Amino acid sequence: GVEALSLPNGNDDQDNDTLNALAVDAQRCLGGAELAFLTKDVNINSVRKSRVIFESLSDVDPDNANVRAGLGTSLLILGVMKEDESVVKLAMFHLKAASSLCQKGAVEAQPQSIFQSEVSAMSAAILHNLALASISLGDDVSSVALLLRAGAIRREDSAHSVNLFWNFSHEALLTIEQQAALMGAKRTRRQKKKTKSKIPFLSDRFAVKEATA
Repeated sequence: GVEALSLPNGNDDQDNDTLNALAVDAQRCLGGAELAFLTKDVNINSVRKSRVIFESLSDVDPDNANVRAGLGTSLLILGVMKEDESVVKLAMFHLKAASSLCQKGAVEAQPQSIFQSEVSAMSAAILHNLALASISLGDDVSSVALLLRAGAIRREDSAHSVNLFWNFSHEALLTIEQQAALMGAKRTRRQKKKTKSKIPFLSDRFAVKEATA
């Protein structure tokens, strides 16, 4: 597993603050690397390591949109690949938090086009991943709205290309999309079966009438 970086205990508070900042940045990059280097065949062990790192970072910096997005994305991959709805719902919680933090960052970054471009790319990616989570839970209606919002943001900022360290690769994205659709379809079928089981068949009604006649 990946352990948190240990820091030397020094007397200079400023040096310690710098080391702490570097350690947090290093862990953030390590967590993102586990996702960025995914191939089409998703490596669950790598995603688990990424989750551990981003969970530790979220304890240190819960208001960091990148961290919450990385945690939500790693949980999304794990939940979809394992078809675990509880993990997907937890992923949605962190992705929604990241989206809110991202919107707050967009307001603060309005005068600075470079930062605004990064925030826009981040916001679009978060919404897209939220849509995948909705699809995996059989909520196609919500997913369409999220995908439309993500697409609109990308069109508005199409002049810039920003690589997000916490997001998964294009190859892995295709795998997750397919798996999310399959998971959502299975859930929809289960719900339909439950609904049918609640409606008594006419033959059963007739059988009851004949038995009591």
